[in-house]
Amino acid sequence: MITRIVLFKLTPAFATDEGRAETASLTRDALAALPMVQQVEVLGPADDATATSWDLAVRVDFDRVEDVATYRDHPDHRTLVDQTLAPRLAFVKAWNFGPLG
Repeated sequence: MITRIVLFKLTPAFATDEGRAETASLTRDALAALPMVQQVEVLGPADDATATSWDLAVRVDFDRVEDVATYRDHPDHRTLVDQTLAPRLAFVKAWNFGPLG
């Protein structure tokens, strides 16, 4: 199992309760529909220190690390990123994690 963690810092126009909720819903729905995605979860900050730096955390699970590249290039993912998320994001960071050993 490979887990991709993506952190979003939204622009001020979307860094509101409504903006976070809408962005989370759009992201969750779009990613859950992708065939290589095993599970997706979108979370909000759990404390004030986190909220200062990040608005949303996205966890996406895949069977294989090769699925991450397929996911990144998938047309529906590109549409989400390029058309929906890009205007909302001030910063984004992403990392992939897998089993040790």
